[in-house]
Amino acid sequence: MNRIIGRARWFLTRLVVGLWLVLQPLNPWLGRSAQAQTTTGTVLGTVIQRDATPVPGAIVRILNKVNGLTRVARADARGVYRFDLILPGLYDIRAQAAGFRENAIENFIVEVNREKIIQPPPIVLDPPTTPAPAPSAPASSAPGSPLGAPPPPSPGTTQANIADAALRGSATAEFILSLPLRGIRNFDTFALLSPGVAPPPAFLGATGPGIGPGIGGGDFVVNGVRSRGNNFTIDGADSNDQTAGGRRRGYVATAPQTIESLREFQITTLLADAESGRNGGGQINVVSRAGGNEFHGNLYSFFNDARLNARDPFDFRAGSVRIGKPAFTRHQSGATLGGPLRRNRWHFFTAFERIGLNRTQATHFAVPTPAERAAAQALGGPQSLLGRDLLDLYPLPNNPGGPHGANTLTQFLAGNAAATLFSFRSDYQFEPFGRPTLFTARYNLSDDRGRLPNVGDAINSGVDSRTRTHNVALDFTTRFSDQFSNELRLSYGRQRLGFDEIPSSPFIFQTRSIGVDLTGDGRPDGRSGPLGRVVAIPYSRIGVDPSIFPQGRVTNTIQVADTFIWNHGPGTLKAGADIRFIRSNSFADLNYRLTLSFAPSIVIPPGGSPRYASGVDFLALGLPSDIRQTFVQDPNSTLGLQTTEYNIFATERLRLGSRVILRGGVRYEFNTVPDTGDKRVRRQLAVRPEDFPVAPGDQPTASSFFAALNSYREFVNERDGIYDSSPRNFAGRASVAWDVFGNGRTAVRAGYGVFYDIIPLTIAEQSRNLFPNRVQTNFRSGIVFPDILRSNPAIFLGPAGGGNCGGRVPSLPGANREQTPSATASGCAPTISGSPAVFLGDLFDRRAFSLAYTLPRRDMRVARVQQVSLSVERAIADRLIGSVAYVGTFGSGIIRPGTPNGGPLTPLYYFQATPGSPFDRVQVLQRRNDSRAGAISGFSTDADATYHALQISVRQRYASGLTFQSAYTWSHAIDSISDLFDTAGNANRSQAELDIRNIVRLERGSASFDIRHRFTTAAQYDLPWMGSNRWLGGFQVTGIVTLQTGQPFTVVTGLDTNRDGNRTDRLATTQGLTLERRGARQIAIAPGVNPLTLTSFDFAAPGEGLVGRNTFRAPGVALVDAALTKRFIFSDRYALLLRVEAFNLFNRSHFATPIRILEAPAFGRAVATAVPPRQMQFAVKFQF
Repeated sequence: MNRIIGRARWFLTRLVVGLWLVLQPLNPWLGRSAQAQTTTGTVLGTVIQRDATPVPGAIVRILNKVNGLTRVARADARGVYRFDLILPGLYDIRAQAAGFRENAIENFIVEVNREKIIQPPPIVLDPPTTPAPAPSAPASSAPGSPLGAPPPPSPGTTQANIADAALRGSATAEFILSLPLRGIRNFDTFALLSPGVAPPPAFLGATGPGIGPGIGGGDFVVNGVRSRGNNFTIDGADSNDQTAGGRRRGYVATAPQTIESLREFQITTLLADAESGRNGGGQINVVSRAGGNEFHGNLYSFFNDARLNARDPFDFRAGSVRIGKPAFTRHQSGATLGGPLRRNRWHFFTAFERIGLNRTQATHFAVPTPAERAAAQALGGPQSLLGRDLLDLYPLPNNPGGPHGANTLTQFLAGNAAATLFSFRSDYQFEPFGRPTLFTARYNLSDDRGRLPNVGDAINSGVDSRTRTHNVALDFTTRFSDQFSNELRLSYGRQRLGFDEIPSSPFIFQTRSIGVDLTGDGRPDGRSGPLGRVVAIPYSRIGVDPSIFPQGRVTNTIQVADTFIWNHGPGTLKAGADIRFIRSNSFADLNYRLTLSFAPSIVIPPGGSPRYASGVDFLALGLPSDIRQTFVQDPNSTLGLQTTEYNIFATERLRLGSRVILRGGVRYEFNTVPDTGDKRVRRQLAVRPEDFPVAPGDQPTASSFFAALNSYREFVNERDGIYDSSPRNFAGRASVAWDVFGNGRTAVRAGYGVFYDIIPLTIAEQSRNLFPNRVQTNFRSGIVFPDILRSNPAIFLGPAGGGNCGGRVPSLPGANREQTPSATASGCAPTISGSPAVFLGDLFDRRAFSLAYTLPRRDMRVARVQQVSLSVERAIADRLIGSVAYVGTFGSGIIRPGTPNGGPLTPLYYFQATPGSPFDRVQVLQRRNDSRAGAISGFSTDADATYHALQISVRQRYASGLTFQSAYTWSHAIDSISDLFDTAGNANRSQAELDIRNIVRLERGSASFDIRHRFTTAAQYDLPWMGSNRWLGGFQVTGIVTLQTGQPFTVVTGLDTNRDGNRTDRLATTQGLTLERRGARQIAIAPGVNPLTLTSFDFAAPGEGLVGRNTFRAPGVALVDAALTKRFIFSDRYALLLRVEAFNLFNRSHFATPIRILEAPAFGRAVATAVPPRQMQFAVKFQF
């Protein structure tokens, strides 16, 4: 064994030296034009005599007390010494000089994100004749701190941040691990304890890395910037999801690094130095744990079960008959191990964790009652057999006491999931050519597989997800001299995502069979033909969303980053670059399966007044508002994109006198426009009418095609790529910090900075749907189909076209999960046969379909965020710091999804038969800016946002057994749209989509994540009673208190009052609505009020809602989470921790955003909880 270890050391040593020799000559070049998200700090101190006279030339050594790594510096003529690129940890700093007795600062904690310049107290050297000071007490672990944890710092070291104007938060692993971490344990809990950090807007369904509502969502909002606008790194290496925004994650493993393997969590919420950027929100970095000179580790397990939890408020039937708690079991277990490979030189740390989740989720849907079905079927003349069969797709309600009242269908859906996380880190110190160098290598793996039981609140909409991430990072930190240091970082990250069909939620379904083959595939069909989804507003949808599934992707990111530091006289210059090469291979069979939509509208009875009719009424008539389907020439939707992010920065720090520090810097960011390697996108964008020759006899049929093509070409606007590049992204940063009294305990700070964001790859991935290779269509006319849905393409193309999509389940890409996903056999999109001009011309003309494509605008630009702050920070007492800050952010060029030509849902008026007109008739009232096209889905960058806040924080490091931090934020976030996807409180489209010039102004209001007041506090307290008793002592209490006001939401009507094809129309008035705070009920319609009178419906003309966006508020949050830990210490090396945690300790019901469609059965009532009821969790941890 020793021989094998020796050979491994020999090989790795030469590998490291070889890499250093190859890469280090590049450092001076990279360093002067490069950047890295540094995970290190600078220790800057002085060596003086008793009379404050400097001691020039003193030798200063800094020693990491855990791993023994040592650095040496020499004090300059002013007695100043400096150590750059210092990793977080516990240090001893010793100074010696000829003619003086050696002295030291012991147990000095370096938390690199609290401030980048860490200034310990002066080291005082005495002549040999001076009596030696009394020896300090020997270091010992703090009471209640984890076994092997370093002792707390010596008194008198607490200072305010006198280095810059940045607002930061950081915490050591010991503090984070002591807190009760809700749900799957990760670092989000601590991020939300920082001032200005708030939860993202509520989403329907799961939050994760998927593209689309119900499967994708952000992590947290920082100072009014969207939750997708944060930059995530691990040890400075990229950990971002380049496609959707946010960090690489799964649905169970919500972070790629286990919480037990953290050394420090860092978040910069405002005015980060120019070395940080890429996004306009928070700069989040996780510092992984390193090994030491002793072998240490732990074994742990956290366990929760439904039998330990309180009952959800909705776990009841009518008459308060209990339906029981759904099954739920969660465990999170793992192990860590760290130690030396070679003492004082080479160390390692590794962690493994397994997460298991076995659950049954009680989900409540809104379905039509038998009485509503009967009334709907009696609405028209002759009964529609198609409508009858479509109604039968809806199950009958089974829970009249549920949240939707008599319309409630309650189903118990399985949602089991599991995840594995692994990480390994190695730190090796060597001195090639006399230059101290620390080489760090790290590898992360997360594998996440589980079931999403319900996506988008739809019946039979579950899918299986599978996510895997990898990250490899290499870091070289080199100190050339007292003036020059360098950090070179290389990393490779990979994220893979896919979704699979499950038997209970088939991707393709039909109505009951009529025994006739309508599609030509040799199988009997139903009257509907094959369907992917049925929508009947305001009831729950049926089926897996064809606009989202199936989808999958593999994204690879290579990062090369470097930071060069030059200390010159009174200043410090730091410069660098961060270059990221991104390659993404994805598929998305968008709308390959048919969506059949029925929207509410108006029915005019004989001689009566117009009245509201729901989507179920029109479903029973067989009268759809939209039939959405994609036609393809090649069903393979695989798209490979590549882009490169270039980030260059330089920043200077200057000291003016002894009390003022100025920082200034500039950062340049340029991201290439994503494109395929073979320029396929550019060729498709350059399509011309001449590319589609048509025989003279087919010209009339093809005329509709060429009209649609010309409309498309006008939108393309002769662009060369998917959108134009944005090359002028210079971001200046400036700040001043004033040490008011010159003792480092009171600081006044101010700063201004410009930050840019990225355009997520999901925007460019819409290029896979370029016309005419893939043609998205929507149905533009309302026609009664009493028998067969003959406008289903599978039916009208079936007998001649071979029955494409004739009820077959598509073969899912990525069946072999270790290969790149592809979509070579989706098998359900109608194929364009023959001449595209003739085929599509006939589709647009005779079949009543319209061209509906998805494409970003040509003039897309990168979002720009301006940040400004004025703050005062004061060291109130030893280890106790308070701060007050004004924070402002101003965003422009923010991405806004939209439908500039109107939406897909055709507004209809249904006139019932009269004696003078014996037949029912339908009037179509669709408005379009361009009549040649249908619903265009696009992205523009014309949205804006502002944020103003007063932020107060108080934090105390460990003192008298107590550690705590409290934060209060009084803020207002204003924007015109809050996310790329629909949220629980808002659609991602505006009310007035056709009024392109005024959209932003008309939609401006409180952001969907706006929280006016938010207070948090987290505390850790070691109980002093019986502290020396092994059995009765060693108790620790920790807790988190969260108090906040609710997030806003918008009430809409199901009617299309402005006739733009979207269902985002707001109310005309709130007179007639009553606000209630009785349990789940939040809003109610006053007795005797006709809901139609609250809308802007006008029989003669379109009407816009007058009530503003986000004028209603969901309930607030009042949470107390607590934990009690008992530590049994068996020896200096072994300890056992037993722990019990209670989340939502007082079992307060927190109801989610209520149903916000005015005509919905449960309007104004929450149908789910935003926070689970009280959960009890037990844990055991063995430390060695």
